[in-house]
Amino acid sequence: MFDRGLRDSIETWSDFKDAKGAFLKPPIVPGIRVLMRSFRQHFAASFFLRHHMLLLILGTVALGVLANIAMRENGVTQLWLRLPLAVVASYLAFFVLVRLWLLYVSARFSPRPSYIETETHIVKGSVSEEKRDPWDSSGLEGWVDIPSDEGGCLIVLVGLLLSLVIGGAVLMVFEAPLILTEVALQFFIGVGLVKPLRRIEEPGWQGSILQVSWKPFLIVLCICATLGGVATLYCPAATTLKAVYSSCLAKS
Repeated sequence: MFDRGLRDSIETWSDFKDAKGAFLKPPIVPGIRVLMRSFRQHFAASFFLRHHMLLLILGTVALGVLANIAMRENGVTQLWLRLPLAVVASYLAFFVLVRLWLLYVSARFSPRPSYIETETHIVKGSVSEEKRDPWDSSGLEGWVDIPSDEGGCLIVLVGLLLSLVIGGAVLMVFEAPLILTEVALQFFIGVGLVKPLRRIEEPGWQGSILQVSWKPFLIVLCICATLGGVATLYCPAATTLKAVYSSCLAKS
């Protein structure tokens, strides 16, 4: 059962209406902060979230590879076009996989007030303080100078792409309890399963995913576009990176 302070705080939301009777954005009261913190702790302890994130990333990479192969088999042979499109396809596939994951966890996790702390206390700060961007500490400073010839550029771009993909995957797996718990919370709020939080204006689970993934997505997209463009200029007849290496790089 909710404590008296939390129940009273929720009931006061009826005062936050405009002239047309629509709800205004309410302040995040201490009881709601307690509920959201308790949800995060309980959800993170209920699943192996790092394993889940690893499977999501592997599925995303696999679908991106399949999209690349499908486009090549259907006549999209230009590397400068196909590689960026494959990245976009894999990014969209990641959202689809996360949605399927949410259906999975929602069938096995029931948010209910039994795990809410019953003590009345104030949690300092806003809800946004519990969120942090796992990419804030990342940077691209200190990279070595890119060679001036096209072959050297290709090697550096491929190495940079692999480093970012592998490093980003490791970081997302490490941060999975934070990322996936926040995504699940936004999803449960959106579908009304956490009823006291239904009127809080949050970005939704899509917004939570977008907040932590748009930076690496844009970086990988730019690198793939550059890689495809340089590969096309250096070896116009090649339709795959393997062909670029065997036909042009290995002979140079």
